[in-house]
Amino acid sequence: MRWGKPVLMGMALAITLSAGGCGGSGPMPEKVEGRVCLVGQPLRGGTVAFVLEDVGGHQAPGVKDSDGSFSLTAWSTGDGAITGQYNRVVK
Repeated sequence: MRWGKPVLMGMALAITLSAGGCGGSGPMPEKVEGRVCLVGQPLRGGTVAFVLEDVGGHQAPGVKDSDGSFSLTAWSTGDGAITGQYNRVVK
């Protein structure tokens, strides 16, 4: 039986993706929440991004609420940030 090129490419892609597994072996995020203030007043709206200093520079962004509070996201909303040294950016 002959397989067409698209079928073989699709099978190769499926095998490659399944070989990667479903995660769980990488670093786990830690919950990070805070509040951004300027001169004692909450800085409303915008985003906060923590950028990992290590190779790869993984970001952990967070959207600020109207009271300046935020929670960071590594992989899924509000799960935190991977442990490490970060630079912070407030926009």
